[in-house]
Amino acid sequence: KEWKQLKGDVTLYMANDLGRNGYYDQKPIAELMGEMAKTTGMECVLAVGDIHHFNGVASVNDPLWMTNFEQVYSHPELMLDWFSVCGNHEYRGNTQAVLDYSKVSRRWMMPARYYTKVFEDNGTTIRIVFLDTTPLIDRYRENSAVYPDACKQDRQAQLLWLDSTLKSAREDWVVVVGHHPIYAYTTKAEYERTEDEYERKLSLSGDNIVSKAELAQAKSAYDAAKAEYDNLAKYFQNGAFSAISDIDGYIDEVYVSNGDYVEAGQKLACVSHYSRYQVTAKVPSKYASELNHIEDAVFTDAAGNIFRLRDIDGHLITAGRSVSIENPLIPVTFEVGGKLGVVPGSFVDMRIVTKSADPVLTTDSRAIVEESGNFFVYKQLNPELYQKVQVSIGATDGLRTVINSGLQEGDIIVSKGAVILKLAQAAGTLDAHSGHVH
Repeated sequence: KEWKQLKGDVTLYMANDLGRNGYYDQKPIAELMGEMAKTTGMECVLAVGDIHHFNGVASVNDPLWMTNFEQVYSHPELMLDWFSVCGNHEYRGNTQAVLDYSKVSRRWMMPARYYTKVFEDNGTTIRIVFLDTTPLIDRYRENSAVYPDACKQDRQAQLLWLDSTLKSAREDWVVVVGHHPIYAYTTKAEYERTEDEYERKLSLSGDNIVSKAELAQAKSAYDAAKAEYDNLAKYFQNGAFSAISDIDGYIDEVYVSNGDYVEAGQKLACVSHYSRYQVTAKVPSKYASELNHIEDAVFTDAAGNIFRLRDIDGHLITAGRSVSIENPLIPVTFEVGGKLGVVPGSFVDMRIVTKSADPVLTTDSRAIVEESGNFFVYKQLNPELYQKVQVSIGATDGLRTVINSGLQEGDIIVSKGAVILKLAQAAGTLDAHSGHVH
């Protein structure tokens, strides 16, 4: 259904940089092109250069014609006219053979190095202007050892022909195609430009034609462009760009699917290394005034381990100052270290500790035992005698609990092992292995 939407009055394929001898997904994509052409009714294929990586072809009988073209684009729906131009890789070989292949293959259409073709269907006309861009670019023309045919072409004649063709065009649509863009800023192009400029000025500096300041400026521009290009080239290999995360970790979420088109800056995936977390508590607004006096937070993990902020290298990030109908609770956010051992997105038991205006009495929470809704501690009367004392408790942070009544400052109570005393009381005897027994 999506392919049917692509069908227009005149429907064309445009393809370039094809020559991979069927590898790097060239063959599967060629089959997909054939299936799509069956639905959209393609008129032809515009093959705009670099059909033969990496050194072009030697002749019309070069095996690359079979492995790069004929045997790859063999789908019945691709038995169309292929209108072609040369790319810079064709210019590494015999460019005349690329033109002459039109006499060998019934579908290879290349009447000249640059030419124009008009298509018409259902009253709609479109003129395609095919350019031979490689000879228009100095770095190819000036490197005759690698691109021997580039310097032999009359680029002024081609530009005059282009100007005349565009002025006389009367079609509904006029599209100019070629292997290279007219305007482009790429890291590779900028690297090569600054390299040429630096080498030129370096050669002139010996005769004092270029000042030291100019040479230093050219060197600085070259170094910057080279660093940017090297950084990108490190991740671009075998015709594909490898997106590498800056951190080690785990992939939490993938935002694209295989085969999707992506743009620069688009998020591909979320990677977490779980060394730091942000933990947010939602606090009722009645405690808003106390949030100005946050001193600590206590966390309990799934295994029952209890941590203060200092234990997990944590700190308070922010406490909210407003609420709304949609968000009636105040967010309080802490950052903690990975020692907490929770999974991002999960819940964690957390208590926020604030500074009290009045002094309070607290005790180790392990000292308190509960019976039938009442709370007790075991208070030491003398070295051999302990008394079970009922207490009234207040707030707790999981480690310490406020004692409202029942104890006084300086009282000695059982903290570690209070539960054992409770169980011994219920059994009527002490476990001989748990303490001193007569």
